[in-house]
Amino acid sequence: ATMGVPYLYLRIICKDASPLINLMEHGLMRRAFVLAGPVGCLATAIIVVNNLRDRHTDIRTRKMTLAVRFGDKFSRQEYAFLLIFSYAILIPLAVKCSPYYLLPLLSIPIAIPDFKAVALKEKDGSDLNAHVGGTAKLQFFFCLFLSTGIKLSSTP
Repeated sequence: ATMGVPYLYLRIICKDASPLINLMEHGLMRRAFVLAGPVGCLATAIIVVNNLRDRHTDIRTRKMTLAVRFGDKFSRQEYAFLLIFSYAILIPLAVKCSPYYLLPLLSIPIAIPDFKAVALKEKDGSDLNAHVGGTAKLQFFFCLFLSTGIKLSSTP
């Protein structure tokens, strides 16, 4: 159903969109949308750590980030959810498509220090500076392993 509207649009209105239609018919577009989820979650996690770090200043300047609006506990739970979801979505993908989609699990050792510091409330304020970059590093390696998995799964 989600792909129905773009499919009809490309099929009826854009007559020269046959390469895109072929991708949609073979489920590759659907897989791309699913794979965008964990990548987007990790990008959001970078912003969450940044907002959590800056929330005391943001309160004084009346900048209404989610960390200011909903508080410390919410932001830490949001961070935990974003990281856990990024890894959890890989399991059904590996079962349905290819075990190579599990390659990003190799980035878990990179995630552990940031997860402990942010989600388990070990650090606050400027002590979170390293974890903004740490989460960006996590996203880099996660995406590197994910793209390797995609390439290996498409190789005959």
